[in-house]
Amino acid sequence: MKFRIDDTQTRRKFRKYSLEPQIDYITVDHQRPPVRVISMGENDDRAVIFIHGAPGSSSDFYGYLRKKELISKGRLITYDRPGYGYSGLGNPVENISQQARILHQLIDILQLKSVILAGHSYGGPIAAYTALLNNAVKGIVMIAPAIAPHKERYFLLGKLTEWSLTRNLVPLPFQVAAFEKKHHKKELQKAASRWNNLSIPAKVIHGRGDLIVPFGNLRYVKEAFPADLVEAIPVTWGNHFLPWTHRKLISRHIASML
Repeated sequence: MKFRIDDTQTRRKFRKYSLEPQIDYITVDHQRPPVRVISMGENDDRAVIFIHGAPGSSSDFYGYLRKKELISKGRLITYDRPGYGYSGLGNPVENISQQARILHQLIDILQLKSVILAGHSYGGPIAAYTALLNNAVKGIVMIAPAIAPHKERYFLLGKLTEWSLTRNLVPLPFQVAAFEKKHHKKELQKAASRWNNLSIPAKVIHGRGDLIVPFGNLRYVKEAFPADLVEAIPVTWGNHFLPWTHRKLISRHIASML
């Protein structure tokens, strides 16, 4: 269970829809493996970058890269976060600030001028943090973001990865996720005072039935972010898997920011 789709399979999936994705391996940090980036469209004036959760991979957002209403508006980009997929699987980055710096550099390397960041779960605070670093980010969409320190959970699976006798029973992407989550609450506490410095529109979409990342994270965003810039979209029957179950809703909100 590696939560990834290789380049050949990726091309096959898109060719079913008569689409040809661009696949690149971009060196951001010479001390780390290259970052695998999949994109559709050639309009670098406007772009959307999708940021997956923990665990996850670029393939979590392939369905969005096929959306005509999004392709027509800008370049659509998804990538394997460091430690996942084909960006050095099993070699994680410790915290959201480092993840954000890598994404910040990636935006600059790609020479993107106007970017909307759409992050799911652990990817939500990465989107927000990157917006503090890079002026090309013009808006963020956080989907079930794990961003409230007091709501952060560390599951039993994480404990299993800490013990040598049980670590190898846990699939590698979950080991990476556990490593990230172990440090996450502390990182969120450090970042909490910075969210009010954001100066761009932010949408937060969260399901009331989310049993993995509590709905209280939506309320936290409304309190911690500048009130006049936040739009909260509660999903009555939604759970944690909104990127798959509510693709039309999310696509509509992303398109509205382009």
